[in-house]
Amino acid sequence: MRIDVHKRAVAVPCILAIALSLSACANDGSPSEAATPTSAAANPEADVAAARDACNTAIIRRWPRAIDPTLYAFDTTGSGDSYTTTGNINVDISGPVHQRFSFTCNTSREDGVFISTITAAEVPPSETPSPTSTATRTPIPQTSTPLSPRCKTPSESTIAAINASFKEEGLHLEDAYMVYGAKDVAYIGANIMAADGHRASSADIWADKGGLLFSLSGDARRRTSIPDGRHLLDISAGDEYGQEVSECIQTAVINRNSTGGR
Repeated sequence: MRIDVHKRAVAVPCILAIALSLSACANDGSPSEAATPTSAAANPEADVAAARDACNTAIIRRWPRAIDPTLYAFDTTGSGDSYTTTGNINVDISGPVHQRFSFTCNTSREDGVFISTITAAEVPPSETPSPTSTATRTPIPQTSTPLSPRCKTPSESTIAAINASFKEEGLHLEDAYMVYGAKDVAYIGANIMAADGHRASSADIWADKGGLLFSLSGDARRRTSIPDGRHLLDISAGDEYGQEVSECIQTAVINRNSTGGR
């Protein structure tokens, strides 16, 4: 009898342990449970804003003659590392003639930075509200958005050093701005332009630490020979200072487009 009691005493905890173990395995396989830590660790409002900024950069690159950027019909949905922005945009063809596009902006996070791609379809003129329609909105005057006082101009020597580091001939910076960040690091952002005048990449970010240059954004790393500074400096193009200098660039481009510049 002692042997039977002992065996039963040992068997009960073992059965409970096996049951708990199987329960834990079942929970690990649940998609909703696996997604919870990611959602809890994220900053949804900041991510949506960053995804929309990336979409805005893609829009400017796709349609440099965009009209009334403040009138974009945006609707951004998604979470985590994937977002979708849909809307409409008017593009200047010639004088008062506008072309409307319906677009979808698919945005994903790569190396901590949101990158957007656009698919679009032209909206036929018949589907655009006519001037006599009661649905016609009152035109909003185009105005320039002031640059943040933190948007500084990098030195000519800094711009020249980045231009000299491009691996492809003819690439150079335009719309270059600088924002001072933490740890005595200056964030330098600019659009990368090709020799023929088209924009090769938008709002790329480098860093200056004590006179040494480092690359942060994807195209900054791929297109220049400047060393990757993400791990060396423990910063990224997607942090608050990288986003701030990106806003400097985007504001400058939008202001230029709204006044008829290119």
